Amino acid sequence: MTITAINGNSLSINPALQFTHYGSNSVTISNSVGQLDTRTSVGHVNRNIQFVSGPDNGWGYSVVVYQMWDDKLARAGKAILSGVEFTLGGQYGSEAATLSLMNNGDTSAGTTVVQYSSFSNCRTYCLYAQSHTNANLTNNVFFEGSNFHLKLSAINNFYVSSNLMVAAIFPPNIPVASPTACLELTNTDPIANNNKIINNVCQGSKLNGYVFPFLPCGQIANNPFFNNLVGSA
Repeated sequence: MTITAINGNSLSINPALQFTHYGSNSVTISNSVGQLDTRTSVGHVNRNIQFVSGPDNGWGYSVVVYQMWDDKLARAGKAILSGVEFTLGGQYGSEAATLSLMNNGDTSAGTTVVQYSSFSNCRTYCLYAQSHTNANLTNNVFFEGSNFHLKLSAINNFYVSSNLMVAAIFPPNIPVASPTACLELTNTDPIANNNKIINNVCQGSKLNGYVFPFLPCGQIANNPFFNNLVGSA
């Protein structure tokens, strides 16, 4: 859909919506945890800086930030990505994600930042972080991630906040149920590894909304996973 006009808090779009969606902030559902907002989530995916694949054959690009060894010296990778549009990235049937943060345990490079960016039509995970230290992932829009929008494993010192994740789907080349969620966090102690996942929205998933490790009851007061919303999962 294309935004044709903006008037205050109102957007005009073309073509029109096929179904009715709630827009008023007075539309809530009451339950044991309080008032739940049922308004529709809307994300804007166009950006001026773009990574775009060629023909959509399932073999898109993969951007990798990682640590390498050069003459026995570690070269730590870092990226600052702000206002970037990623489209048709990743590769079917692999862990070659649209954007990967890999094997960087060296903190000397500083913090990788991915903010105000969009990921759409990812052919596998939109963003995959494995054994990576120091990253801020904030205010991004994810649309149609295959299996996972965000797959995070063995990470340290990650701040994941205020992201909108829409439509976590099964890979088109695997039309059967497979592990799927807007966000998965594994092989990590969220508290000990200083990870915080807050204020995110997952709207639409073929299976789970969030997959997150259990915390001992005595640590609930320090829960680093809070105020995250999921709908239509």
